[in-house]
Parts: sequence; structure tokens; C-alpha cells
Amino acid sequence: MNGYEKTHYVVQRPVDDGFDRAFHVYGIEWTSEGLIYTVDGAVTGTVVPPEGGFWELGEFPSDVTNPWTGGEKMAPFDQEVHACLHSLNFNDFEII
Repeated sequence: MNGYEKTHYVVQRPVDDGFDRAFHVYGIEWTSEGLIYTVDGAVTGTVVPPEGGFWELGEFPSDVTNPWTGGEKMAPFDQEVHACLHSLNFNDFEII
């Protein structure tokens, strides 16, 4: 019941050109169809949920109630949320 692998991306840089060497631009383009993640203008990952939305993408068991029933395909991202950017070290960058 964890869709982590379907929505998780890692960008790795060589040690001599790690993310600690310069400033970078991290982006999330949030549309009605999905999410596009970028680092320095380069696409690092995309999430486009199927017609059943993120609930279908998450492949939740049938005995679990969908809390987003009645929402749009992008639910729960059809409303304001907070994004978290996480760096494990100076050479890797994760979007979770």
C-alpha cells in the first residue's frame, strides 16, 4: 500500500560536480493532468495518475475506503498542499 516507487525520483551528480558546487533551480509543474519535477530545467520525473486518480495509482486494497471519493483525478493534489524537497547528501537529490 505504498506508492513510493511510483512517485520517487533521484538525481545523482559526480562527486566533483555535486549539488554543493553551485546554486540550482528545483521545480514542480503542477497541472490538472499530473506533476512534472525538474532540476535546472531538466525533467527528473513525472507523475500522471490514471483516470482513477492517485487512488488507482496507489493500488490500495479494496477493503480500504477511498478518502478522495468525489474528488478530481488529481486528488488530493486538487487543493493547496505543501511540497517537501529532501537532500540525502551533497551529491544526491530526492523529490518525495
